[in-house]
Amino acid sequence: MNSRFHLRKTHFTEKLLHYHHFNEYDLFSMKNDAVTKINKWVSTDEYDFLDAEYCRYTEPEDPILHRRRIYFNKKKSFYCIEDVIKGYKSHNFSLYFHFSLLDLDSIDGEIIIAKAKNNNVLVVMPIRNNETSSDIFNEWTSESYGLKSSTPVLRLSQSNGSSAVFFNVLYVVKEKDNLQDSIKLGKSLKREYDLFVYDHEEK
Repeated sequence: MNSRFHLRKTHFTEKLLHYHHFNEYDLFSMKNDAVTKINKWVSTDEYDFLDAEYCRYTEPEDPILHRRRIYFNKKKSFYCIEDVIKGYKSHNFSLYFHFSLLDLDSIDGEIIIAKAKNNNVLVVMPIRNNETSSDIFNEWTSESYGLKSSTPVLRLSQSNGSSAVFFNVLYVVKEKDNLQDSIKLGKSLKREYDLFVYDHEEK
């Protein structure tokens, strides 16, 4: 199988342009070049919350810290995913979502919808700033070892900075629901996450 399916951009993760420190044609020679840390991991009947990070020291003058916080509200069935990436030099940052066998569509540049079964629609709402751009394209992805298929990919990008912040709310609505109401719902879920983080941060 082509080793490109092991690269970072073929998974739901971030990518820094020109920041690969391995030979993509000899992936089994990769070494552990990152220090990982779990800051908090909590699971209750109401929510799951993970706060983790890793730091790559492969360039002494430009270590990269990537912190990701994932919040899953079990009662309302929505996710909030926050990525904070910090470096010293200027980078182009990209974050990828892969949607196997689902059609993607961008609505007013505010939300991306993926139609699923049973008239359900998965909504991805990027909480944008002026530096974030998005595009949708098809790319080969691998569902399992030895297989590949062309699937839609959502890419969020920020360019020419030493740091980047990506924040995305994921939730499900019915296909018949009013899209403007869906946008309002996403913003209210983001506020709910902000209150959760504020209440649970160590004072």
